[in-house]
Amino acid sequence: MSDGLSQSSVYTIFQDSRGFMWFGTGDGLNRYDGYKIKTYRNDFNPKVSSRNNFYGYKCVEDKNGNIFFSSRAGIVKYNFEIDKINTFYPQNDTLKFSGEIIVLDMLNENELWFCNANDSIFSYNFSSKKIKSVAFNDPTLRANSVFYRNAEMGSNGKIWYTLVYGIGCYDTKTTQFNFYLSEYYKKNNINWTGEFLTLTNGDLILACYKKTFLFSPSKNTINPIGGDSLNSLYFKSTLDKKGNVWLASVNNGLACFTKDGRKLFYKNNPTDPNSISGNLVSSLFIDKSNNLWIGVDGQGVDKININPPKFKLYRSGFENLGTFRSDFIKCFYETDDGKMFVGTHDGGVSVFDRKNNSIKNFNPEKPYKNTVSCFTKDSHGKIIMASSLGLSYFNPTNGTIQIIPTQIAPTGVHGQANILSLCYTTNHHLLVGTSMGLFVGKEVDGILSSIIKNNRFGSNYTYHIL
Repeated sequence: MSDGLSQSSVYTIFQDSRGFMWFGTGDGLNRYDGYKIKTYRNDFNPKVSSRNNFYGYKCVEDKNGNIFFSSRAGIVKYNFEIDKINTFYPQNDTLKFSGEIIVLDMLNENELWFCNANDSIFSYNFSSKKIKSVAFNDPTLRANSVFYRNAEMGSNGKIWYTLVYGIGCYDTKTTQFNFYLSEYYKKNNINWTGEFLTLTNGDLILACYKKTFLFSPSKNTINPIGGDSLNSLYFKSTLDKKGNVWLASVNNGLACFTKDGRKLFYKNNPTDPNSISGNLVSSLFIDKSNNLWIGVDGQGVDKININPPKFKLYRSGFENLGTFRSDFIKCFYETDDGKMFVGTHDGGVSVFDRKNNSIKNFNPEKPYKNTVSCFTKDSHGKIIMASSLGLSYFNPTNGTIQIIPTQIAPTGVHGQANILSLCYTTNHHLLVGTSMGLFVGKEVDGILSSIIKNNRFGSNYTYHIL
């Protein structure tokens, strides 16, 4: 999906409480309602106009439906009541909060937490209108150096952020700092962490250069994901409901590391229109319906439904009249009212009512030894069925079967025809495809009369008639 977006490079994706999809691009916000896209642009703060409409990183929605977006020109607020966006300046401080801001989360429904890219974490209380700040603590940073940081708030109120080597954690409840993985980063030459994915149990998935791993702070354990070495730079990640990890690459498309250990890779194939639209993936998001939205830099947005297909299995069971009498299904026929006729091998015909989720079985013989191969309908709406008994009219209301006298003997008799296909034409002819050629019958006064053989084909076997 690129048509209608304000720009084809999407850096953040979000679904609000009303189900709208939001796409932050390098030139505006886009809201998608499933049918059309509406674009929002910020015209405030002319001093940073070149950065006003670049949206990346994260966003958060408050209890009133307002959304706070990270941007390169400060915090941008979508006001639900007036359906507009504007720059949000805590305490009207346009100087401090006009640069690049990362929105972290909303705590206690009243505190907005955010940080700038290199030096401080902030919290703003909407009731008191007061703001608090704390400087990033990085023991691995050299004096007078500047380090561009990424940060993420977990569900337990802990803010995780990148160090020059390793990761740091600020606990909003205890106001304490802790530091992890410094030696591991140095040993493995990791000097960049693309993104934190915080799990509900407090563990983290860290997407780094050529290495992605699961880190448990409580157990101090590290478990590589997808192997110890990856030939790609992954910098975005998300986790689906099945526990599969999805990773966005800057050069290698999309990767999925499944919970059972499989590695799946999705790359752009110019000759395949159904492949991912590009290999530089800039954002990932899984919505409430388990669709994976993929922002592809310069190509717009792709969507994958990652719900596994669900199949309901209906097995035979003579003790249960709600199931088919045979597991060998020969044919299907759908009626105008949506019922499904199912022809079986040695089990007769079953009628599946999908509205009531019920199955009714019909068979004129006992034990059940009637094989049904195909159905069609004549000009009067009567169902014609081909089975071991030959051709017959089938009444699904009472299950009666009326044999149609023809020159085609029932199957199972040596030298006689196996009926393989049926078709009723608009000029009231019944075409019967068999193992002994094509037979044609004509309806006269509502009665199917003599069926004659037409043997003009190169092979006698007539499997399908359309």
